Amino acid sequence: MSKAKVTLLIVYLLLLMVWQPQAAMARSPEAVNRADTLALVDAAWDALEPDFITAQKDYYAMTGRYFQGLRSHRGDVPDADSGGDYPSGWLTHPTDQQYRWSDFGLKLEKMEFEIWIDVYDGPEGPGWVACVNVYTKKEYWQKCRNYGPEALRSHDWELVTSEQFWSDQ
Repeated sequence: MSKAKVTLLIVYLLLLMVWQPQAAMARSPEAVNRADTLALVDAAWDALEPDFITAQKDYYAMTGRYFQGLRSHRGDVPDADSGGDYPSGWLTHPTDQQYRWSDFGLKLEKMEFEIWIDVYDGPEGPGWVACVNVYTKKEYWQKCRNYGPEALRSHDWELVTSEQFWSDQ
């Protein structure tokens, strides 16, 4: 075998060793399912976002502050009369606000994710951050979008550790 063929064979084998595991990992069912799930949640939030922005503008005009919502539901919309289980944030409100999700003015449908809204009043002015939480294959993912002057409050999808999640409950 010529030296050039041996060199090409070595390069080919090295490329297989380096690139093949990464390509296989990128195609794993878990990675594909997670990517699909997060993409679907992104699309769902994109569809809801204009309604949230309008509701926040209306709420701010009425109260002088943005709505702050504790963790919303995941799955079917809770019915206060059904006596079922509710996420802690659905029927309660933050201690410094009087309104809860059911008072916010949005008709939320069944969702496979949770939303929570945090508010701030920083040196550059007031704003709010909407975080979307989703569970995939025993993993908890979160993405936050800022609506106000503090752009650093936004972040793309992040895997949240169980310690971070449970300390947030």
